[in-house]
Amino acid sequence: MYDDSIYLPLPHTIIQAATSSLLYRITEGNNSVRERFGKHTLEDYNYMLFQKSGVYDEVKSEYRYVHSGQEKRTMDVMVRRGEYCLLIESKSMVPSTRVRVYDETAIEDFCSKTVAAIVQVYRHITCQFMIEYFPFDEAIQFAQDSIFGIVVLLEDHYIRRDILFRQAAQKLAIDYESDEYKYLCSHVKVLSLFEVERMTLRSVDIIEACSSVIDDPIHWFDYTLPNDEEYSSRSTIIDCFVENETNELLSLAEELVSMGLLQEGG
Repeated sequence: MYDDSIYLPLPHTIIQAATSSLLYRITEGNNSVRERFGKHTLEDYNYMLFQKSGVYDEVKSEYRYVHSGQEKRTMDVMVRRGEYCLLIESKSMVPSTRVRVYDETAIEDFCSKTVAAIVQVYRHITCQFMIEYFPFDEAIQFAQDSIFGIVVLLEDHYIRRDILFRQAAQKLAIDYESDEYKYLCSHVKVLSLFEVERMTLRSVDIIEACSSVIDDPIHWFDYTLPNDEEYSSRSTIIDCFVENETNELLSLAEELVSMGLLQEGG
């Protein structure tokens, strides 16, 4: 019950409320803690996901650089496969309770933060990457059409992407009918951390998924990336997890046998 209205949450939102959403409530009003989590935990986690996916030729983490006398930072994670690359910016953003009850001010605030992240990524892939910094070991002159950017949200707010990209275009002074706007919409994605996990933990090439919809405007604003094929491979992260869990289970079984609570081979 909230403001004389009854809200019936979907089952999956209960899990989110006890996990990622809990972070928002615990750190509300303490931006320092929230920023520290994003900087030292979320960024490192995204780097690990891409590095251990076993898909990419190079995976680099954020570093400082100096350009025109100013100290700046690269994107959080930068990956390359062949002559294509992907720049990733992690945001420890979680929709507040007010967003979930359709508070207009809260929704506008969350939109504003997401739009700022889209603008940041667009400027990196068009104005800073290869001009101000180059993170990869292999010297490749990437074609502009081969550079993609992703804003990774800790938890998705499911606000319509077309609305966010139109606002980003306004911030960038880009005309809606221009090639620049088409490039913005086709080369920058807003994805949830779960979507990134879903792809990387199954060793799916996110760059290939992004490039597959360049000429398909219908899918520019999807919440997920295309994934029609059946993938049998999985990353070493899952293999290690399964191995550890199996060993723990076998160890527990042996202990129960030694205590006489379980019969061997039973």
